[in-house]
Amino acid sequence: MLTKTVALGVADKGIRINGIAPGAIDTDVNKDVLENKEKKNPEEQKIPMRRIGTPEEVTKVALFLASSAARYITGTTVYVDGRLALLT
Repeated sequence: MLTKTVALGVADKGIRINGIAPGAIDTDVNKDVLENKEKKNPEEQKIPMRRIGTPEEVTKVALFLASSAARYITGTTVYVDGRLALLT
């Protein structure tokens, strides 16, 4: 709700506010799970796309939202989670 509220408050100034909600991403934070097949496989099975995301996938979304290609997008959250949020 914060993203929507702030976006509404500054939209008339040409400022865009968007959020990125990453799911399970291959980073050092998840290292203990990623390096253990017995832990990794069950986690991947919970994700509709059946895999862990990459940092590059999140970066590409951030770059897009910061680009002029997204100049008419504001007040939204992009889920980069293999569609895991769909299940909640």
